[in-house]
Amino acid sequence: MKVPYTPTRNPPLANHEAITRRKAKFFKAFDSRAPGRLLQDVCYDKGIEYSTGKTWLRRRRIQGSPSTRRSGKHRPGRTPKIPTEPLQKMVDPAENPVRREPFLVQLEHFGVNTSERTLQRSLRARTNDAQLYKCAQVKTISESNLKQRREYGARNLGQTVEDLWQYVVFTDEAHYSRNAIPQDRVLRERGTRYDVKNLQELPNLEPCSVHVSGSISWHHKEITIYHDENDPPDVKIPKPRKPIRRPKRETTPEYEQRVEDWKESLPHDPEIKESGNSMTQNYYVDKLLPGHIEKVHHLRTQFGRGILMEDGDGSHGKKSGPVGRANQLREANWIETLEHPAQSHDLNPKEGIWNMHKARVHRRRRRNNLTELIQVIFEEFKEIIMYEVRARIA
Repeated sequence: MKVPYTPTRNPPLANHEAITRRKAKFFKAFDSRAPGRLLQDVCYDKGIEYSTGKTWLRRRRIQGSPSTRRSGKHRPGRTPKIPTEPLQKMVDPAENPVRREPFLVQLEHFGVNTSERTLQRSLRARTNDAQLYKCAQVKTISESNLKQRREYGARNLGQTVEDLWQYVVFTDEAHYSRNAIPQDRVLRERGTRYDVKNLQELPNLEPCSVHVSGSISWHHKEITIYHDENDPPDVKIPKPRKPIRRPKRETTPEYEQRVEDWKESLPHDPEIKESGNSMTQNYYVDKLLPGHIEKVHHLRTQFGRGILMEDGDGSHGKKSGPVGRANQLREANWIETLEHPAQSHDLNPKEGIWNMHKARVHRRRRRNNLTELIQVIFEEFKEIIMYEVRARIA
């Protein structure tokens, strides 16, 4: 009499991946099977389909031992205390009117019964590291400038890189100080911030700044140093007019005495100190604008079109009208310009490049003199790749 074969009690997989122990038992049974025993017998014994057994063996031949282990977790973990829906509403500006309030107020607003610490952990783990951060402070935009921003957006809405932005040369100026040393981080206990061993001493450095003009486009990036020690600013001081001789009313000694008095009343030559952030229109036209125009001409030659974007700095001559030297030079070279609204640093991609570049320069702490600072500025700007430039333009 043939004894019926009873397989091992194993639940079906039901379209789920088997656990590591179940896979290991199958491979052990297959490797130690009796001579002449078929694969389908081992699969039947272990409660899996014949096709599943063939798949596991094929993966083991390709992957080796990693195919034995289960790829995912066997247990998904406990149910979170805060549901997903209120958590997503908290980080959505349109759904959370109390985003600037403490966590306890936000928990009460959304009806979530949990602690503040649990909310902090959930935000960090289940969102893009959402926390209560300090707001970035910006100046209030005036009504006229806000109108210009809207007009700028409506005028350039729908413009693509192929249509417009690859032809634009974005220009701007930035200022770097040697004394801008970043704050150190130290491992300490709470309440010991002002202990002597936890303080960061700043060296007594003379004021030393470097002023940089830069331009970027879809096809290039460039910076230029300006206002160095060889280019002092042109400071004009009003002087009284030289006395005119009156031969009918005064003698020669009297006139010479008046001339001596005039010479003594002349103001002394001032001590010129670089303010750094100021630049005259004449300086801009003589030193910087020709370089920007050259880049526009290069785009015209290579791609058939070139556009110049400048911000509203007074040295750019936007307010001086057609009689300004900057406007005359642009018109003489047939330069097409793209208007830049005032108080709109976010509309100039060069500002994003400056922010990235300054962060990298400030990480280079050894800037003992002006020469080293300039060297660091050029080295870090060279490390900015065109992919990063184009990412901010697009």
